[in-house]
Amino acid sequence: MKFIERLRYKIGARKFRKTARRPEANAIACNLYKAKSIGIVYDATLNEDFEKVKAFVEELKSKIHIVDSIGYVDSAELSEFHTKHEDFKFYSKKDLNKFFKPNSEITKEFCNCKFDILIDLNINEKLPNCFIVAESQAMFKTGLYSKNEPVYYDLMININKNTENLLEELIKQTEHYLKMINT
Repeated sequence: MKFIERLRYKIGARKFRKTARRPEANAIACNLYKAKSIGIVYDATLNEDFEKVKAFVEELKSKIHIVDSIGYVDSAELSEFHTKHEDFKFYSKKDLNKFFKPNSEITKEFCNCKFDILIDLNINEKLPNCFIVAESQAMFKTGLYSKNEPVYYDLMININKNTENLLEELIKQTEHYLKMINT
């Protein structure tokens, strides 16, 4: 990253931390398979990560009425690989303002959906995805545990950082804990 880009990123991160929505005191916990709608936010830059999320989304779609996902591609444009998947939504750097906040219609629509559960599958901090999770109108939010980030999750999943495949482990643990919720 160039100096000016790093500076904008830091300013964006500071703005994000000031305005990040805290978890609702009246969050409504929901069992994974009793949910009527689920949103998934993830980093879609690497094709292999997308394939893992895609498999998880397809598994959920067989059991849940509405499953919507949005992936951030950390490049100026979407690749041919991303554009050929019409069932999946993606956004890239061109959809961000100068402080890395998403400002496209696709991201605004996703944030305004009142999902029963929002699942954040980001392993590494991607500021654009952090904005989406924080601004989401979802009833219940879950994501990877972080002691550094503002708490905008209702449920945080702590996984061993030495695990060989962190994304697979996060998906597995998220599914496990969301199945355990009894409402």
